[in-house]
Amino acid sequence: IPQYQGGGSVSIMVPNQDYTVPKGDSPAGQLESLTSGSIHFRGICNLSRGFDTLERLGGMFKIHKHTICLAWELTSRLRQLRHGNGKAAVQIYGAWGKSTCMTDNNGPTVAFNVIRNDGSVVGYNEVSKLASLHRPPIQFRTGCFCNPGACQGALGLTGQQVIENFEKNGHVCGDHIDVVNGLPTGAVRVSFGKDSIWEDLDAVVTFVERTFVNHHNETCSESDFTCENPTKVPRSPSTTQVHISEVYLFPIKSCAAQRPRKWLLELPSGKLKYDREFALVDTSGTALRLQTCPKLGLISPVVDPESQKMTVSAPGCKDLVVNLSESLYHGGDNVVQVCGNKCGGRLWGDAEVSEWFSSFLGIQCWLARYSSSTTEIYSPCNSKGVLRSGFSNEQPILLVSENAVAALNNVLVDQQQRPVDSKRFRPNLVVKAVGDENNSQHHQYRHIEDDWKTLSLANKDLSFKVEGGCPRCTMVDYDPATGQKGKTLRALAKYRRRNGSIVFGIFLQAIKSRKDNHEDIWIEEGDILDCNL
Repeated sequence: IPQYQGGGSVSIMVPNQDYTVPKGDSPAGQLESLTSGSIHFRGICNLSRGFDTLERLGGMFKIHKHTICLAWELTSRLRQLRHGNGKAAVQIYGAWGKSTCMTDNNGPTVAFNVIRNDGSVVGYNEVSKLASLHRPPIQFRTGCFCNPGACQGALGLTGQQVIENFEKNGHVCGDHIDVVNGLPTGAVRVSFGKDSIWEDLDAVVTFVERTFVNHHNETCSESDFTCENPTKVPRSPSTTQVHISEVYLFPIKSCAAQRPRKWLLELPSGKLKYDREFALVDTSGTALRLQTCPKLGLISPVVDPESQKMTVSAPGCKDLVVNLSESLYHGGDNVVQVCGNKCGGRLWGDAEVSEWFSSFLGIQCWLARYSSSTTEIYSPCNSKGVLRSGFSNEQPILLVSENAVAALNNVLVDQQQRPVDSKRFRPNLVVKAVGDENNSQHHQYRHIEDDWKTLSLANKDLSFKVEGGCPRCTMVDYDPATGQKGKTLRALAKYRRRNGSIVFGIFLQAIKSRKDNHEDIWIEEGDILDCNL
């Protein structure tokens, strides 16, 4: 085992304490724990040409002078960004944060964090995600930049805080956990080089100002929706009735939906039976996702609960029939990585099953089924502390309203983009307000579901607790029917940013009203839900 820990070989390192955790748990992670970076072979081959370029430009002195001027201009303009209430919109770290003039201590890199007008920090992941949606896209380096000591010092974090961020919240080097207990875990960095120009820094400043600076005097917290227009939005009535217009389950994660007219809701897990019970995993044990493998959306699984079989179809392929009987799985327990979280899984089916999926997708993969026994060893709960019941990211039930989709389509049409349907958001339940045939009960900044706290199916002795909004990623950009990429997330970012995420839809946790009632509960299209604030 190497004594030197670096080069991506560790999950966490605390410089002022003897605390280092190497990567591990999976075969890929165990290999990374033994790798302390690799030599830049291609760079060595280009050294002679690189020196020729430096000489042609006048040497390092002129390049340094050029990049320092750009860094000074950037920091000067970032300091001038102020919210309407007078508070600074950016906090700059390092030498540039301590001095407003160019000195020998300044370099061509600028590290900073964006600050909301209530003083809370905008996480670096949110900044990076929104920058990628900018036109043209801006690519920031974020996190601690492989320098945990300087990062910890700049952010004012103690060694114990860094350790607790890892042990309690799972924060490791290179992940997307950017704010813990209101404190940043990293920063955003801009680096200038010989090819950088003034237009580059101007694009950064313009992006930060347009996206994060609130020019209104009213203070908005991170729990509010985008504060570009803080006009008071009318709230929903205290009680709203909606009916379920569509029911979906997703037997295989990231693959096409199955739409039944009614389906069994399992308790106490609170999920639709077989929903996200399977996933396709690659050689590293990571679940394949639609944004990295768009052909997943063309795979259509259909579960027949009576025959205990799942029929899987795809264009140009003979249907695959997978037996769901628990006694027929192949292989032992494994750890499956889903969006960075560890889940338990068992390889399911024989070599024919693996060959069918691998052949269609062009990626070596295996079908895995969720296993609760495996997660007892690893993490039985998701990032929210909720007991897992499948390969879902957050909660077992995701609800989207038709009026929210209608509001989004208004924005998409204004941006000359194609409208989308509810399936783009992979919901389990789609609802429509009773008596709102034209989906008019929405506002650009608030959907009818934003204020709900509980929902109930009184005639079925069932209630749902709203567990929060669903944070969205680039998966919503992909049409599940064609795999083509659109700009849905970019449209949502204009008006649905909340708590550092782009939110659309709500998560539900099912609760049975009478614990002595052991009857199965079926969710049907047409069911009426009473929604309460």
